[in-house]
Amino acid sequence: MCAYCGESLPREGKVGFRETCPKCGRDLHVCMHCRFYKVGVHWDCLETVTEQVVDKERSNLCEWFVADPRFLAASPGAVARGGDKDAAARSAFEDLFKR
Repeated sequence: MCAYCGESLPREGKVGFRETCPKCGRDLHVCMHCRFYKVGVHWDCLETVTEQVVDKERSNLCEWFVADPRFLAASPGAVARGGDKDAAARSAFEDLFKR
């Protein structure tokens, strides 16, 4: 899904350098959508990039880019199923404190 508007982007494979979200029009090949993006590490990237990408929200030509699985829904129900797990875990946690 798009990190900006939440639009579901059911896709497999690579995100092109110039691809944009069909709903909000924002760039998709950005650091924020990459599985290697991690704030606080060297240049906010877990890979050994040779050049810093300054604007993490704009399209870039980084060849290390791999779409983060959190943003690539395999099916429309994939996000909903994750929510069921969260609800079950929360319920089990709350049960620990019931009298």
